Amino acid sequence: MVSKPLSFLTRIVFPSQCHQCGTLLTLHEQSVCQICLDHLPRTTHLLNQQLQPLGSTIGACFSAALSFDGEVQILCYALKYGGNYPLAQCLGRHILAPHLLKRTSAPHLILCPIPIHPRRLRRRGYNQSLFLARGCALGLQAAGRSAQVMELLVKREHRKSQVNFSQFTRWGNAAGAFALNDQRAPEGALVVLIDDTLTTGSSLLAAGELLKQRNPKMPLYLLALAKED
Repeated sequence: MVSKPLSFLTRIVFPSQCHQCGTLLTLHEQSVCQICLDHLPRTTHLLNQQLQPLGSTIGACFSAALSFDGEVQILCYALKYGGNYPLAQCLGRHILAPHLLKRTSAPHLILCPIPIHPRRLRRRGYNQSLFLARGCALGLQAAGRSAQVMELLVKREHRKSQVNFSQFTRWGNAAGAFALNDQRAPEGALVVLIDDTLTTGSSLLAAGELLKQRNPKMPLYLLALAKED
């Protein structure tokens, strides 16, 4: 990890630019400038209300923070395929954390990223959902909430990407894809499952159902960065 003094000097010699608009970032900004963050399209109340019946099937709240339009689509592709972990942390801190703070007053939150298979991890270099969760934890902690990241699940099987799958094929592809590991969330904590993009909700629901099987009384929240059409 680059030390703060060295990072400061690096920013002077090689100034960072906003991933969206290309303007130079200030020392307090990372990956995306504050103006662009403020203008990213948030999901509507109606859209998130439409997700609640899905979440209720496993006794969980369910929402997404951003609408998957052109600029958000570019950001999500950069997360998934560009290995851009600073961008993931930035969006977790400045998009997911404020979204959660408006929707839950839970004092202690456990942020659990949707896992990816080790084979895909080697190819991509990182799990974008893990770094979204880490950034979200920083944002929640800055707001005075107790928040920590715990990887409660593993990806049991390497399956084909769901990008070109139909709605019904996605549900079948997600079933049985995850397994529990030895870690357990503290009793009473709100567990927030975090994923980057949401289409049918199959991955989040399959992962959430598995956690509920272990502890049916677990408070659970399913959260995606962006909702696809």
